[in-house]
Amino acid sequence: MATVEAYLYSNCTSCKKAEALLKEAGADLSPRDLFKEKLSPLEIREMLTRANLTLESVLSTRSRPYADLHLADKSLSDDELIELMAKYPALLKRPIVIMNGNAVVGFKRDAILELIAR
Repeated sequence: MATVEAYLYSNCTSCKKAEALLKEAGADLSPRDLFKEKLSPLEIREMLTRANLTLESVLSTRSRPYADLHLADKSLSDDELIELMAKYPALLKRPIVIMNGNAVVGFKRDAILELIAR
């Protein structure tokens, strides 16, 4: 089985569920806590490319920084948004589970199991 990348937050219930599910399934897991080890702008770009994800698919519009920074009222470039995601990891939806160029964003039990079964 290929390595499964999991971008998580240790205090997030959905992330804990995803990590437990992956471990139960015997996945070769490579976890990263987005708050303890923030992603750089380059790492965010590479993750999006590697997983065939868009910025919109990983942007957490329900996060506190999204509201506090009034992002709904701003028109930001992709580069500006990536810079903010690197600075405020809460702007990234979690968990993000990646394997073999495919990804699941958010805790979706069946989708995660299907991803690692491929």
